[in-house]
Amino acid sequence: MKKWLIPIALLAACGGASDVLGLSGVISAGLGLQPGILKFYDDSVLIDVPQSATVGNPVMIAVKTYGGGCITRGETRLTQSGLSVEIAPFDKVTDPGPQGACTDDLRIFEHDVVVVFDTPGSANVVIQGREWPKNREFSRELRIAVQ
Repeated sequence: MKKWLIPIALLAACGGASDVLGLSGVISAGLGLQPGILKFYDDSVLIDVPQSATVGNPVMIAVKTYGGGCITRGETRLTQSGLSVEIAPFDKVTDPGPQGACTDDLRIFEHDVVVVFDTPGSANVVIQGREWPKNREFSRELRIAVQ
């Protein structure tokens, strides 16, 4: 019985889970729906975009964001005008409260969108999010050859 009291006491004394991943600052940066973290420290930016597409055929674009603990997958916003596409993945940041804690795990959330191009040409795809730990805007621009 006493074996589990020590770890719980240590966890409470430390204010919950440790912050090995450095994500605790995300909570203080804002609660609710936040632009997804596309670039996490020196980890790769994870975006799957085909190099080419055919007019009238659906194209899947997958954008991955980093989260975990008190950050869960949110919505994905898509804006398209002709050959111009903007994708903005969002993730939800919650506050565990004064008696709670966020787990210190890194998770990768996939945000998928489907676009259809109605004219041939060079499509411009911009993915908007943010980078961590700098907590600033981050975007990646890619091209798709539409035939």
